[in-house]
Amino acid sequence: MTKESLIKEIKSLKSDFEENRKKAKPNHLIARRLGSFSLFLFIASTLIAINFKLTGINLNLEFGPFNYLWLLLMPLILVLCYFFFIHLMKSKDEKKLLFGLRLFNFFIFVFYVFVLIVFKTADIILLLSGGFLLSYFICYLSNKQYGYTRSWSRSEKYYFLLQSLEWEVNQIDEEKKYLKDIKLDELTSKFTKIIELQLNERQRDIIGDYLSANELLLNWTKK
Repeated sequence: MTKESLIKEIKSLKSDFEENRKKAKPNHLIARRLGSFSLFLFIASTLIAINFKLTGINLNLEFGPFNYLWLLLMPLILVLCYFFFIHLMKSKDEKKLLFGLRLFNFFIFVFYVFVLIVFKTADIILLLSGGFLLSYFICYLSNKQYGYTRSWSRSEKYYFLLQSLEWEVNQIDEEKKYLKDIKLDELTSKFTKIIELQLNERQRDIIGDYLSANELLLNWTKK
């Protein structure tokens, strides 16, 4: 393989990794940040519910039509907010996606405080706590099964490995003439190993993520 053809192959593969990295990063950010935020709200809700139980605040609250309406509309409101704040920004750049995540988290927090003020009962807070715990598991399991974080991390790692390899190939002209062919053969072999490593790692991650996520869910169900 000549220097020019090797550089061409490196750039082509590097472009593929860059595209994969951009595709995986939004899902990676959403799953991890929403999961962390849901876990925080789960812990907060559980502590507040325990406090309400111990202090006996409004434990016998009677629900009116307004309260029931809010309970029914909660899931729909959250889904709509997610769609407008985050889903529509996934195709944009990272800054807009992060802005959408912060805006969505802020809205959830305001909505959460509103629910605390309106219902102010341990049972409803525990219901919210269960919902946030479910949200955390959904984020965790989706990330685990589809490997958003691993895919993003793997693509980024091999993108920079190829970038480093491309730089090495470009330095060949500075070598002495009789060393050029030897150096080119070494870098070609290195390029081949990178391809083999990423294929094996990708296959291992896909199968491993799928099996581990389903085994985790089955073991949890059995318990």
